[in-house]
Amino acid sequence: MYAAGLVELSESIQAYSAEYPDKNWNFPKFHTHQHLIQDITSKGASKHFNAKTFEGNHRPIKLIYTDQTNFKDVENQVTRIQHRQTVSKAIRFRITLYDEFRNPQKVAESKELFQFQHVHLGSDHKTTCGEVEQGQVDNPAFRRFRLQLEEFLNTRIQRNNSNHNWIKIPPKHQVIETRYIRVDYESVVTWKQNTDHLRCNPCFWNAPRYDHVIYRIDDNTIGFAHLLFVFVCSFNDMEVPLAFVQSLDVVTALRSNADRGMGLHRVRRSPANPPDFILATSIIRGALITEDLDEEGRHHGDFLVIDVVDGDMFLRLQRYFPGWGT
Repeated sequence: MYAAGLVELSESIQAYSAEYPDKNWNFPKFHTHQHLIQDITSKGASKHFNAKTFEGNHRPIKLIYTDQTNFKDVENQVTRIQHRQTVSKAIRFRITLYDEFRNPQKVAESKELFQFQHVHLGSDHKTTCGEVEQGQVDNPAFRRFRLQLEEFLNTRIQRNNSNHNWIKIPPKHQVIETRYIRVDYESVVTWKQNTDHLRCNPCFWNAPRYDHVIYRIDDNTIGFAHLLFVFVCSFNDMEVPLAFVQSLDVVTALRSNADRGMGLHRVRRSPANPPDFILATSIIRGALITEDLDEEGRHHGDFLVIDVVDGDMFLRLQRYFPGWGT
């Protein structure tokens, strides 16, 4: 049947060539039909109409055909679906363009970062202490943000300078908020450098994201903290990288059989430890900490530390917290 069709096609082309002598019939793929049967016999064919597996010229149409049609009246269905996809892309493009117009100060994280030792800060924008408090007016943790910052800078940063005068931090004092934190650290497993990419962002992919960290309290003590606000502050002719965090205490009470059986360790906020400032350079690495929810999805204050994220996390916690993992 196909051979008869080839003969008819060849005769038709000869007739057209005689009628239109100026037309050049020597173009790519013109002779494909002459060796098509031989090619299929020797090489085989694939479902996407091409024996070359690396070619997928009509993949979008194939996906529409296989996933979104009932294999009847295919032409009209494919055309209608392609039209919807084109309209959706046009709408998406305009929304993206509008978002970029509304937020011209958004800074790409690929730009040069602030570097402080092993900590790199990016996705930054300038603000003031007053604007920070105003933007968090419904958050009790930020009610004394500026006064706490003033106390921290004068007592902690200047503690080795006995002759310094108390420096006031006015509401208009400018800081640089950074919503991206890159932390380089040495793995206790391989001794090679690892990197954690952390966020402290109220709108990361249209959802708030405030990561947890492990930070150094002193040479022999580490702690867990929830990032609330990360920024660079100019103080006494210095740029000081700071993080406003809610510390989380390890629950040392007798563990339940369920927690022991599943290897769970709890941390929780302590009323005696309100949110406070730490140096961003004291951050050791990120930590995966999740809320402990009951059967109805309610949170009662406890958090669970996921210590099996990697070997470094597991061994580091065993080193600093006696009895961890038992």
